[in-house]
Amino acid sequence: CLRSCAAAHVAPVTLLAVAPGRYDLYFRDAAYSGFGVLRARDLTIEAVGAQLNADSRSSIA
Repeated sequence: CLRSCAAAHVAPVTLLAVAPGRYDLYFRDAAYSGFGVLRARDLTIEAVGAQLNADSRSSIA
């Protein structure tokens, strides 16, 4: 890839920039190669935060 990654290691969550201020959200899953499982496309950073908060609440309940 021509891009420089902010973290050059496996992470539980990856944001992939798809346009200025827009991101695809991936959750790590060892069963999938690459970034993991695509959870959402074309999100703003605020929407990413909301998605992560919702996921953490559903994981606890």
